[in-house]
Parts: sequence; structure tokens; C-alpha cells
Amino acid sequence: MTDHEDNYIQENDFLIRIRPQTDNTNTWTGEIDMAIITNDDRTMSDDDYYQLLHMAKMISCTVPIMEEDELLRDTVHDFVMSLDGGMPEEDIPVDSDRGKVLEVDDNVVTLSFGTRTKGSA
Repeated sequence: MTDHEDNYIQENDFLIRIRPQTDNTNTWTGEIDMAIITNDDRTMSDDDYYQLLHMAKMISCTVPIMEEDELLRDTVHDFVMSLDGGMPEEDIPVDSDRGKVLEVDDNVVTLSFGTRTKGSA
């Protein structure tokens, strides 16, 4: 597959969409909406599809688990930092408020990572 082909969604792709919530000035509020997106025109078997959907759900669920499990969060952070092209340590805000799960609706998880006003604005 060429780089050009990587820019297009394929029929068997699973996308984990992360949509930031913003305020009226387009500033991120610290909340996100996550969804798993698949194509109805997939060519794989139902069994393969549901196995991959389960894996995508497991990947997505690591976000709320990391909010509660500091060891897992630190492990994932360290792994990301060890990858080529990882952000320099000083560019990652690691002392931010712990997030919380606001809502779980099927495969959509709405999260809050806190804001500067913490709801008092």
C-alpha cells in the first residue's frame, strides 16, 4: 500500500474517532467523545469483524482505565515516550487533573479531564 492509499478509509478499516469538546471560543474543555467507526460495506466474515470490533473496544476502554490506574497510565506514557518521534518530556503535561467517565453509551465513552474552572465558570 502506498502513502497515498493510506489517506483513504478502506472497506475493512476500524477507526477510533476522538472528538474534542470545545467551548464557544474553540478551546478544548478537556472532554472528549470517542467512537468506533466501521464500514457497512466490509468484505470480511462476521466472525473476523466481531473479533476486530472487540479489539477496538478493548483499545478504546484503556482511556477510562488509565484515568483510574496510575501504573497503567505511566506505563503507556513511558511506552509512547520511547517511540521514535515521541514528544520531549518537557512538552507533556503530566500533572493535569485526573479525568473521569461522564457517560458510556454502547461503544461511545464521554470523558472529562477537568478544566481550569472545574465547572465554576
